[in-house]
Amino acid sequence: MNNRATNLSSWVGLSNETIDIDKVFIENPEFQKYFFQKAKISKDDPNYAKARAIGLLMLDYAESSLATVDYLHKHLPEVIVDKEAWETYFTNVFHSSPLLCDLYAENKSGFGKMLRRFADAACDVH
Repeated sequence: MNNRATNLSSWVGLSNETIDIDKVFIENPEFQKYFFQKAKISKDDPNYAKARAIGLLMLDYAESSLATVDYLHKHLPEVIVDKEAWETYFTNVFHSSPLLCDLYAENKSGFGKMLRRFADAACDVH
């Protein structure tokens, strides 16, 4: 496969991941508040296990998306990849989710420097 096809495949993969994340919140709208509205959830809440699982999925999505967008921004100029918009989106999600910041802090060593750059700043984690 040539580079152009690989790059386009990466873009399609990222688009599909985004749709999959959207589906999680369409199917579980009651969990949106923990990621987009600064709502807190305690570990003894009956919904905590599911919220935690969604949070870990969101962290993986953020890491993969930021890396893919950075790569595509550099290597696929014919597809307009708004890197700044993606970075703003994830910064805002971290600012809006105490749960996501807590999960990130618990698992920080498992993430790469791209995600750490955004999450550390947004979550005030050092």
